[in-house]
Amino acid sequence: MTNNQKQSIKEMRGAGIGYKKIAQALDLPPGTVQSFCRRENITTSEPVVYDENHCRQCGKTLIQTD
Repeated sequence: MTNNQKQSIKEMRGAGIGYKKIAQALDLPPGTVQSFCRRENITTSEPVVYDENHCRQCGKTLIQTD
C-alpha cells in the first residue's frame, strides 16, 4: 500500500465512507483497508447522510445543469 493510498483511506473514512467503497476506489482488498483502519485507529466522523444533492455511491456533491 502506497502512502497516497494510506492518506486517501484516512480522508475517506473521516468522511464516513465504508471499507468496501474505499477498497473499490483504491483497487485494494476490503480486508486490507479494514486492517489498516484498525491498526491506525481510524474511525468515521459521522454517518454519511445522502440527499438529492449528493451521489448515493460516492457522496460527492452533485452539480445540476439546466
